[in-house]
Amino acid sequence: ATITVKLPAGAALFVDDRKSPSAEPLRTFSTPALPPGREYAYVLKAEVTRNGQPETLTQKVPFRAGERVVVDFTNLGK
Repeated sequence: ATITVKLPAGAALFVDDRKSPSAEPLRTFSTPALPPGREYAYVLKAEVTRNGQPETLTQKVPFRAGERVVVDFTNLGK
């Protein structure tokens, strides 16, 4: 599966509690090879600091082998 995440500028992204090393507002990553026929999920968490206050949004993202999924966190911190 391929997952694309849209983030506000400067946001940190965590995938299953592991921080993404990228700082780009658009991040795309591929899952390891997955057997077809069942559903998988990652828990994505975006963190951004606005006006000195941290804001966090967490979303469970389901997917299947071979799917393309887009997750939009761009409203975080607005």
